[in-house]
Amino acid sequence: PETNTLTLTNAEITKCGGEYGYLGAINSGIPELTIVLVGENTIDSDGDSVDTSRNCSLVIKGDGTLTTNRQFDLGRNSASTGDNDSGDLTIDGATVNVGTYLFVQHDITFLNGAKVNVAGSLIANHQCTVTIDGSDTSVTANALSMGNGSNSDQTECKLVLNDGTLILRDGVEYHGEDYQDPKSAIYCDPKEQGIIILNGGTFQTLSDCQVTNALEERDEDQVGKLGERKAADQRVRRSRRHRSRGGKLRAHGQRGHCSSRSGDCWPDRRFRRGG
Repeated sequence: PETNTLTLTNAEITKCGGEYGYLGAINSGIPELTIVLVGENTIDSDGDSVDTSRNCSLVIKGDGTLTTNRQFDLGRNSASTGDNDSGDLTIDGATVNVGTYLFVQHDITFLNGAKVNVAGSLIANHQCTVTIDGSDTSVTANALSMGNGSNSDQTECKLVLNDGTLILRDGVEYHGEDYQDPKSAIYCDPKEQGIIILNGGTFQTLSDCQVTNALEERDEDQVGKLGERKAADQRVRRSRRHRSRGGKLRAHGQRGHCSSRSGDCWPDRRFRRGG
């Protein structure tokens, strides 16, 4: 309790329940909880795999692994989505396999060789920054969705790829009352607040949907229009300095086998499952 640390050593968790979120197998109302992974750990339960309550953050680290059959739902509870500047997730060097979606109220950080595979969508909800750092860090998900709509007080939703690899298998679609956005691997809500900063590493899509609905791609040297990706195999040309640092943005015409599951995460979000 003094260090707010939970160490899992070859743990097998099969039951769920608790006061926070959606009655997860692991529940936390601690403002800053750290989970240390030792060996191979599994969660196989009927409810959420990991929940943290409103404004509570989570750090996962260690040289072990955690494999779950269900979702992570962090930084909110059934009555509230939390504040603008709290409810974060950091995965530091650990290996984490998420059985469905991964929802975080605020910021998400992957660093120091973290290996993360999300069977559904990776979702950062409000005034968020998703950061990937470290040459051995890899993150794979069906799609990345950021932001919770123009009716909130958020001012931006941002992806920062400093190093490592981000792979998105598919995309998500948005349906308004009188229009529908094309499916996007990176979906920003609203798109005017979406920012993509590529300082290095590799970003790859495995679907023929457009890369993003955000209006701009940004790096340290230039701001360029992304636009819609209608060709099966395209590259975004970027500045020589950025390219020399290893940053790549690629869209490949291979359709992913897993469909997006962001529609499962929150009834108020207007996403539909990707095909």
